[in-house]
Order: sequence, then C-alpha cells, then structure tokens
Amino acid sequence: MVNSEFPCLDKKATQSAFARLVGVSQPAIKKHVGKTLRPGESLLQWVKTYCEDLRKGAAGRGGNDQASLTRARIESEQVKSANGLIDYHVKIGVLVQASEAESVLVEWADFTCRENDNCIKALVHELETKFEISIDDDLVNKFVNPSSARISSYAEKLGKRITVSGEDIPTS
Repeated sequence: MVNSEFPCLDKKATQSAFARLVGVSQPAIKKHVGKTLRPGESLLQWVKTYCEDLRKGAAGRGGNDQASLTRARIESEQVKSANGLIDYHVKIGVLVQASEAESVLVEWADFTCRENDNCIKALVHELETKFEISIDDDLVNKFVNPSSARISSYAEKLGKRITVSGEDIPTS
C-alpha cells in the first residue's frame, strides 16, 4: 500500500468508508466498484481513481448524458470538500495520526504500570514496617505482574485497533 501523509487513507478501502469520505451513499459507490474502483486498493488510491473518473466525466469524455455529467461534477465537488475537511482538521490540530494515538496509549499504559508498581511497593513497605512482618516479593509479583501485563496488552490492543481501522475518516 501507499504510504501517504494520512495513514488512515492507506488502509484497505471499504465502500462505506469511502462513501463517508466523499459524502455520498454506499450504493452510489457500489456501482463504481469493479469498474473504476478495484477491491483491495487503499482509500487513497480510490480517491485518486474516483477524482480522475470525475474529471473525465466533467470534461465530457464520459458520454453525452447530461445527468451523468452533472452527477460527476457534484461528486467531484464533494471529493474536494472532503479533502478540504481533512486539510482543515490537520491545520487546526484535531486530526490525530493513528500512529500518534497508538503511541500515547502505550505510553499511558507504561506510566500506569510504573505508578501501580510504586504504589504497591510503598504499601508493602508500610505493612512490613507497621506490623513488623516480611512480605514475600514472589507473592506480591504473583498479582502485580499479570495485572501490569494486562494493562500494557490492552493499551497495545487499543492502539492496533485504531491503526487497523480504515473506518475513522473524518466526516462533516
């Protein structure tokens, strides 16, 4: 797949995601799939192919059907509008790259695990001091380590879900 500036557009295209991106219905896109839009391609490739098809139609190379040309012009404007929305969201800083979101989740999980570990160590120390007992580190780790692993694993799982989904295309 292409490595564009927007990883969400590098994902495998689905009819519903592409329809939302360009502001049309999924059935309107379905009639293009297999003709101009090839299954398995990225959203970015579909945008390029779709725009090229709209340009050809708008230039009169798509036949003499005026209604078809009008639809093509409208769809072309919708594509421009969708691309403008993406650019706008980037400019005002509300569009977050999926890889950045994944990184933040993993950093948060690491911080949470460290804080939990420090809290538990402090608690064990207080209990040992107050009650003049010794608490076995292996016993503590038996509970702490799996919990920390689950937190880290879950954050990683959420990050992967963000980066695998081509469905989070910003819409108006």
